[in-house]
Amino acid sequence: MTNNRFDLIDILQEIFRKIKFVLIFTLCAVVIGLIFSFIQPNQYMARSVFIVKSPSNMDRNHIFRQGEYQDQEFFATENQIDQIVTMGKSDALLSFLIDSLDLVKAYQVKNKDAATKRLSKRFDFKRNDTKSIEIKVTDEDPQRAAQLAQAATRKIETMYRDFFLQNNRDMVNSLQKKITGIDQHLMSLEDSINRIRNQYGIFDQLLPSRGTTIINNGNGSAQKDAGMELLQKVATLKDQLVKDRATYYSLINEYNVGLQNENLDLFYIVEKASPPGSPSFPKVPLIVAICLLAGLAFSCILVLITAYLRNHIAKRK
Repeated sequence: MTNNRFDLIDILQEIFRKIKFVLIFTLCAVVIGLIFSFIQPNQYMARSVFIVKSPSNMDRNHIFRQGEYQDQEFFATENQIDQIVTMGKSDALLSFLIDSLDLVKAYQVKNKDAATKRLSKRFDFKRNDTKSIEIKVTDEDPQRAAQLAQAATRKIETMYRDFFLQNNRDMVNSLQKKITGIDQHLMSLEDSINRIRNQYGIFDQLLPSRGTTIINNGNGSAQKDAGMELLQKVATLKDQLVKDRATYYSLINEYNVGLQNENLDLFYIVEKASPPGSPSFPKVPLIVAICLLAGLAFSCILVLITAYLRNHIAKRK
């Protein structure tokens, strides 16, 4: 313990003997830090924080429910948030931001690839432990930094909404094709009904109702009764297709209600990105403090190394 104590005192004494060198070296480090801070361009960081809502709120099964209300999550599930993260870290989002704000020109680079590399270094997208999403964008222009963060938030929300609405669009297109096919079939059945009337001479007969059975009561010919039975079969098929057509139109109206929710907000904005008032980099006090401590520590180490080498050489002599 005694040796350690005297060693520590020797170290402090050696540093104080070279205190002038230590102070000058530390001062030089601080000056270098200040020069570095002043020559660096100011960087401004805009921040956007939002919580993702559940897309089931715009689902047709939820809108047209007529039974008991079922409890459901108001906010997105873990898997849905993972989808948001995938969209937020995609090259498609960076490409959209570059095109929207003409970053090739703003960054003064040669092509879009160079702009993408620069933006990817300045764009930070992460998921917090509280299931919220945070977007940070750094730029020399505070206004552009806020615009980038806001545009990224809106684009991700649009991509997320379209991911679920695309199912409604596909169903509407499929149902419309079904209706087109039914219309063509109905035209064919109408032609068949007219041919049967002509063939069996039953122009004055109403179409048999669906489910009505034709009974031969002896008042007409067997050929005419056969024509009525055939007419009933075709008319029954026609009535069923008309009913199916009405059902498909009803479903289209339901799915279209979902498509009308394209402006529904699926993000709850906790913190909207706004132009920052002060630069996030360089932080002059922090840089000066780091340079001060680094200069002081390094100068002391140099003094001790110099003293050790001097004593070591003296002992060898």
